[in-house]
Amino acid sequence: MTTSRAREAFHTVRKEEILDAAMGVFVRHGPEVSLQEIAEAVGLTRGALYRYFPSREELVRECFGRCFESTKTAMAELLAQSGSPVQALMSLVEMSARAYREEGAREGMILNLQAVLATATRQPNAEAPPTVIDKSVVDAAIRLSRQASDAGELSEGVDPAGLALLVVSALQGLQLLIAMFDTEIDSGAATDTLLATIDGFRI
Repeated sequence: MTTSRAREAFHTVRKEEILDAAMGVFVRHGPEVSLQEIAEAVGLTRGALYRYFPSREELVRECFGRCFESTKTAMAELLAQSGSPVQALMSLVEMSARAYREEGAREGMILNLQAVLATATRQPNAEAPPTVIDKSVVDAAIRLSRQASDAGELSEGVDPAGLALLVVSALQGLQLLIAMFDTEIDSGAATDTLLATIDGFRI
């Protein structure tokens, strides 16, 4: 490996280490934490931190972006697959259930909720907060539900957009409960019930 490649590889690894540490700081103290506090948490000076992230906003965005990237990738795969749209919608629930059990999932959920609150509470005409709120999951769920309706897979009278919003709302609500109560919440029972609900709308 050449010197430049070795330097680039080190930079990439160190950047990931900084993001890991910064996510922990955001979970404990919220997205308004200072860059100085983040630098201290990762063992760097503030100036050294700027070599990896030119602004605090970019660091915050990348941290929040981590919470959505895997979901966006999984949603793209669901939308690309052929077969039953209802089954794809149910696969979204199953995928979310698995994600809720992964290591570090609760921290990601907390960051997700912080991002939502930061966006929802900003003042009118104020600069948008440095968060990444991705609507792609909602849009993809609605698309799958409409495809299911068009394919005749849903019972008559079921509003496809309403069903999609119900599913996404249930998943988001489950995230909130897990973030607050952790292992006290039986996420498996909740997702099984949600799957049965979706299946009940199927013809």
